[in-house]
Amino acid sequence: MREKSLLYTFEALVNSLLREFIELETIKTSSEDNFIEFTNKKMETLRVELAIYSILGKHQYNLNHKIDNKPVEIEKSLEWIINYSCEVMNQSDMEQITSFKDRVHQSQTNIQTFLEDLGEGIESDYKKTLNFIEAESLLILGHSFHPYPKARDGFNKEDFKNYSPEYRQSFSLAWAIADQDVVLEKHEKDFDSTWINAIAIECLGAAEVEKLTKNNKKLVPIHPWQLSHIRNNHFVRDLESKNKISFFHKESKIKWISTSSIRSIYSKDCKYMLKFSMSLRLTNSIRHLQQVEVDRGIQVSDVFKTDEGIRLQEKWKKFKVLHEPAYAALKNEKGETAIDSIVSCRMNPFIKGEEESTVLLATLNQTSPKGRSILDNYTQREDSSYFVDWFTEFTKVVITPLLDSQANFGIFLGAHQQNIILKLNNNGFPTNLFFRDCQGTGYSEEGFKQYSPYSKEMALDNGNILTPELGQKIFCYYLIINTAFDTISHLSKISGQNETIFLHILNKSIRALKENGVKDSSCIDYLLNEQYLWVKGNYKCCLKEINENTMTSPADIYIPINNPIKGAASNV
Repeated sequence: MREKSLLYTFEALVNSLLREFIELETIKTSSEDNFIEFTNKKMETLRVELAIYSILGKHQYNLNHKIDNKPVEIEKSLEWIINYSCEVMNQSDMEQITSFKDRVHQSQTNIQTFLEDLGEGIESDYKKTLNFIEAESLLILGHSFHPYPKARDGFNKEDFKNYSPEYRQSFSLAWAIADQDVVLEKHEKDFDSTWINAIAIECLGAAEVEKLTKNNKKLVPIHPWQLSHIRNNHFVRDLESKNKISFFHKESKIKWISTSSIRSIYSKDCKYMLKFSMSLRLTNSIRHLQQVEVDRGIQVSDVFKTDEGIRLQEKWKKFKVLHEPAYAALKNEKGETAIDSIVSCRMNPFIKGEEESTVLLATLNQTSPKGRSILDNYTQREDSSYFVDWFTEFTKVVITPLLDSQANFGIFLGAHQQNIILKLNNNGFPTNLFFRDCQGTGYSEEGFKQYSPYSKEMALDNGNILTPELGQKIFCYYLIINTAFDTISHLSKISGQNETIFLHILNKSIRALKENGVKDSSCIDYLLNEQYLWVKGNYKCCLKEINENTMTSPADIYIPINNPIKGAASNV
């Protein structure tokens, strides 16, 4: 499995790099001769044989690698390409370079560990109808365009097994018992303010919760891995010393399992999911929730209760947002929030049998180690019409409602493929869309005017009121480049059909939405007419240790790529 994990790592890293530097003179690609060649400043060349050439950049590679025409192992070519990337990105900070290489190695080792530990169980899962948590746990490879998609800085070996979703290990929550004045709680005005106690009663029992909350005490759920990090917080230690807060972790009736994001957890027996701050570095950043992010979750709940929000839901009845209407955290006596203690509440529709036949899109767009697709359960790969019909339905269920949310309702949902869950019918076709992660939601300037009177959390200076240009870059990157393009590449790979066939369908669906009438065509016009689309520079972020979550201007890490949708227009 080492060789396979190295190939997966090479693919995600190199494709991420190519997406950001495809037009460099030192990179030569031949789809006809099936190779890609890099030349460094020393005029050394790395030549790699392509297994699949993708016009959307999701290339796959063989093990035929040569440096200056001499065969080399993939480890050597991986090291070579990282050094080459430092040249083209003018990265000379040795500390950052070393950290980058360590994370690439860690990600590769983690993938290898998953493949070895889970073995044939992965293949078995690909041959059956999946439920929600099974699909979440099958995201073995992670982000398709990232230099270290499975790096997890902060887990030791025991943590890795206990809390990595791939292992489906269940665990009990930890809890804080705190004085009321050191607990911050906020929720959407119509949401049940006793949501924490409701979870606690399910986990611990009503009698235990009644005993723990005497004398005006409050309970706050804590991720068990995060507990030690919270207790190391200087003002939490101070509160403990004053007996204003205490903690416990014991076995409970309700057990939880990590979802693909790790910091969100799920139980099929609870109507809520929980999302925690985690002092863990995943992909580009430490995953602490920011208060402005969880406030945005409440914003979305407010917005969807307005007349326009209700109209959106009635228009797209098969589209459901998993709302995040409440959160809690610890605070000190000065009112300062411990961001490493924030926990957000997310609605959970995947209970009482509703979790069956629900598939995370990012998982659907991967193949198993033996090359099997989830869609192989429903059709033969030779049935080309199936995949065309599948993608046509996908645009109706996913792309059009999300694009319409922007064009007619002024709502930018962060719709990348790890936020999209599909309900599949007996033929494997998508019938329902579930969208999660409200904390990345933004609004157009017109949307702000429409919704701000109904949400006190909404303000011009909180970072999610987007100009048309910024909305185009960020929203279309997630929905089209990350979600639609990756889906196209997967369907092309398993069906053997050219990616342009699916691009034609995508182009047609976008045009149809505009022809039906929209209030704001800025994103649609950008997708149909602009020469370039903007893509997030994951490689640069990682190599230069840029934290996108704390940037003043997130658009600064976006890079232009050729727009293949515009090129598909003449064939529609």
